[in-house]
Amino acid sequence: MCYHRGRNDKLAFEHNENRISFFFGLFFILYICLVVSVAYLVENWMPTALTTEDESNNPDRFIAERAQTYLKGLTDLGPRVAGSYENEVLAVNYLESVIQDIIQNSNNVQNIEYDIDVVTGSYYLAYKPYGSINAYANLQNIVVKVNAVSDSANSVLINSHFDTVNRSPGGSDDGINCAVMLEVLRKISQSTERPANHLIFLFNGGEESNIQASHGFITQHKWADNIKVVINLEATGADGKEILFQSGPDQAWLMKYYSKVPYPFGQVAGEEIFKSNIVPSDSDFRIFRDFGGVIGYDFAYFKDGYRYHTKYDGFNNIKIERYQRTGDNILRLVQELANAPEVSGPLENEGGSVYFDVTGLFMVYYSEDVEIIANVLVILLSIGLFLWSLYELQIGYKLVGLRILSLLLGWITSFAVMALVALLLGGINRTMSWYKIPILAIGLYTPIALIFTQLITILFDKLLKKFKLSIHLAKDVLIQLHLVRIFWTIVMIIGAALRIKSVYLFMIPTLFNTFFMFIIHLFKLYYNSTYIWIFIYLIGTFIPTALGGAITYHILTLFIPICGRFGTSLNPELMIGAFVVLLTIFITCYYMPLFSLLSKQVYIILFLGSLFLGTFIVVLTPIGFPYSGDENYLAPQRFPVYHTQRTYRDENNNVIQNDSGFYFRNMDYNSPRSVKDYLYGMENIMPLEENCKKALFCGLPVGYSRDFEELESNSWIPSEAPNFTTALPTLTVDNIELISETIRRYYFTVIGTDCMDLYMSPKKGISFLNISLNNFVPTEQPLWNERPTIYILYVNGKEITPLNFYVDFAVPFEWNSPVVDIAVVGKYIHEDESVYTEEFQNFLNNFPEWTVLTTIALAHYESWIY
Repeated sequence: MCYHRGRNDKLAFEHNENRISFFFGLFFILYICLVVSVAYLVENWMPTALTTEDESNNPDRFIAERAQTYLKGLTDLGPRVAGSYENEVLAVNYLESVIQDIIQNSNNVQNIEYDIDVVTGSYYLAYKPYGSINAYANLQNIVVKVNAVSDSANSVLINSHFDTVNRSPGGSDDGINCAVMLEVLRKISQSTERPANHLIFLFNGGEESNIQASHGFITQHKWADNIKVVINLEATGADGKEILFQSGPDQAWLMKYYSKVPYPFGQVAGEEIFKSNIVPSDSDFRIFRDFGGVIGYDFAYFKDGYRYHTKYDGFNNIKIERYQRTGDNILRLVQELANAPEVSGPLENEGGSVYFDVTGLFMVYYSEDVEIIANVLVILLSIGLFLWSLYELQIGYKLVGLRILSLLLGWITSFAVMALVALLLGGINRTMSWYKIPILAIGLYTPIALIFTQLITILFDKLLKKFKLSIHLAKDVLIQLHLVRIFWTIVMIIGAALRIKSVYLFMIPTLFNTFFMFIIHLFKLYYNSTYIWIFIYLIGTFIPTALGGAITYHILTLFIPICGRFGTSLNPELMIGAFVVLLTIFITCYYMPLFSLLSKQVYIILFLGSLFLGTFIVVLTPIGFPYSGDENYLAPQRFPVYHTQRTYRDENNNVIQNDSGFYFRNMDYNSPRSVKDYLYGMENIMPLEENCKKALFCGLPVGYSRDFEELESNSWIPSEAPNFTTALPTLTVDNIELISETIRRYYFTVIGTDCMDLYMSPKKGISFLNISLNNFVPTEQPLWNERPTIYILYVNGKEITPLNFYVDFAVPFEWNSPVVDIAVVGKYIHEDESVYTEEFQNFLNNFPEWTVLTTIALAHYESWIY
C-alpha cells in the first residue's frame, strides 16, 4: 500500500517545527548515563562461589574455596623471583606436594605423569622497537600430563607461571591462575573417562625473567613435540574477569569451543590493541606461538592494574568469586578441547575470526569471509538508505556538504580544545588527576566533546539561515543523523580495506541505526509527533550505547593504570583526553543531532560547562593529587630502585672511573618532580646525558630492552658504595680465533649473580656477524655513540652456572686496535635487606606513602674494552 502525503500530514509536519523542551536534553543525558551504568553493572557481575561443602551436590563443578586454599599456600611463600630460594625450592616443593596429592586421589582409569624439568637455553625476543637476546640456565618447570586414550594423540597445553617480580607475592600475576590450574587438574583427574587428547599442565618458573622458562619447555621437553593448542593464563591487573585477548593465529575453529564456556568474555579489538604494542607487556603465549608453532588462547586479568607487579598484588584483595568465574570457564574449555577432533587433525590456515561477547552471556564469532560479507552488506544498506533519505526529504548537496563540514569541524574542535586543556595541565604540573579518581577524566573531557560539537552545530545553523539554506528543523535533524551514520560507514570501508577485525565496533551501531532509521522513513514517522519518532529512534540506540559504554569502561580501566608505567616522554593527559573525547563522540554522536530540536539549548551548554569548570577546579585542589597508598583507593606512583656501583676500565684493563649512586627509573610523567621534596639527596641529582655518552646504556642496570629509549630521562643520585656480600660478576676473554683475515671470533665467559645484563658495542669500522646464543645478529639494534649495540639478559634458576658464548666480528684487514666495548651488570634482586647500607635504607624509607617500590636491589656495573 502506498503512502500518499496529504494536507493533514503537511500540517502535522509543520507543527513539528516547534522545538521540544530543553528538559528533554537532560533526559538524553540521563538516558545515556543509565544505559552505560547498566553496561557497567553487567561487566562487574560475578557468579556465586562454591565451597567444599557444596561439592557433594556439584561433583563436577569447579570448587573456588579449594583453589583459594592453593593460592594461600603459594602467596604465603612471599615473592618468588627466578633464582631465589622461595622460587626454586619452596614454590617447587609446594606445587609438587599438591600435584602428588591430586595424582594419588585421581580416578583409577586416569594415567597421569609429572616431571620437574630443568631447562637451559637462549633465543632472541623481537620486542619493538628493540629486542634482546635471552639466555637462561637451570630454570625449573613443573609439568603434569594427563594421558589420552591413545598414545599417538596430540596435546592441549594449559600454562601459568609461579614466579613473581622482585617485591610482589604474585596473587594475580600469576598465582590465582596456578591455583585455578591445580583445581582444574584435580577435576580432570577424577573423571571416569580418559580424554581423547593429552592434557599437559605446565607450571613454569621463569616468566617474569623475559618469558624464558616457557621457551625451555616448548623447545626441549619430551612432551612438547605434539602440543597443538595452548591455553595461556596471565594477568596485567589484579581484579575483574579474565579476558580472552588473543586467539589463533588463523584458526577460526578455536572460537567454537570457547563459545561454550559459561561466562565468555573476549574482544578481538583487545587482540588488535595488544598487537599494536601500546600495552607494555607480553606473555608466554608469544613463545609457544613463535617457537613451538602452537595455536590457542591467551587470557589475562586487566582490571585494577595499580596492583600489578607490586607488593599489593596479594592474597587478600582477590575475591573468591573470581576463582569461580575463571575456574568454571577454564574447566569447561579444557573439557571441550580434551575431546575436540580438531586437536588431533591437521592444521590448516583457516584465517582468523571476529569475536566479541555480548554482556558475558554469549559469544558472537564469525570467520573473516563472513566478516567481509557482513561489512559489505551493512555498508550497502547504509549508503542506500542515505540516498533514499536525500530523495525522500529533498535535500540539496550544498546543505549536505555544509552539514558534513559542521560534523567534522565539531569533532576536530573538540580534540583541539582537549589538547589545549591537556597541555595547560601539563604546564602547571597538574597532570594525571584521574589516575586516582578516573571519573575526573570524564568530567574534564566529556563536556568538551559535547559542548564544542553542539556549538559548531549552532554556528552552522546561523550560517544556513544567513545564506537561506536552512530547511525544516525535523528534516535537518534527520539528515544530520544520517550523516553521522555515513561517517562511520566510511570508517567501516577504510577498516575493512585494511583488514582490521575491530570494524565490528562500527558495524553494529551502523546496522542498528540503518534499521531503525529505515523504520522511521518507511512509515514516515517524522510527519507525526516528534516524540514518537524520537522514542522509536532511542530504542535503536540502546544496544550500541551499551556496547560503547562497555568499551569505554574496558579501555579506561586498562589504560589509566598503565599511565603509571608509560614513562616520561608522553603527557598522559593527551592520551587519556583523546580516549575520552573519542569514546564520548562514539557513544553520543547518534544523539547529538537531537539537541538541535531543543529549545533553550544554551542551558544544556551551561550545564556541561559547569560540569567541566567544577571538575577543573577539583583538579587544582588537593583532591586532584594523582596518587594514593590507601588500600581502599590504591593508586601508587611506581619506582624501581637500584643501589648501583659502576667501574669503567680502559683498553689496558686499568680502572678509569669508579662511582656509586641510587638509580631509579622515572616511570610516569610526574617523576621525579613528585618526590623531590621527600628524598634524601635529590638536590644532588645528576643528569645522565653525559654519562650515557661515556658508558654503554648509561652505566645502568636495564630491566628490559623496552627501557633503552628513556634511559637518559631516569635519575641518578651519587652515594656511598653498596655493600656486596657475594662475589661480583666477572667477564673473561677465553680465546680470540681468526676465522679468516677479516673475521675474528671472541670467546667469552661470564659468571656472577643469578640475573645479569650484558652490553656490547663494536668499535667504529667493526660490525657484528654472528652470536652463538642465537646464531644471528638482530637487525634492529639501539645505537650508542652512533654504534650498534647488543643486549643480553642472562638468568639463572636452581643454581648459578657460567655463560659461555662467542661473537664473530667483521674486522678490517690488519686491524690492531680494540674491537669491542663490553659491560656486565650483576643484579642482586633478592638480597636480604640487612645488607643494605644505612644511607640506602634511609633513602628508601623517605619515599612517601603514596609510592610503591616495585624493585629494590643492588647492582654492579663493570665495563671493559677488548
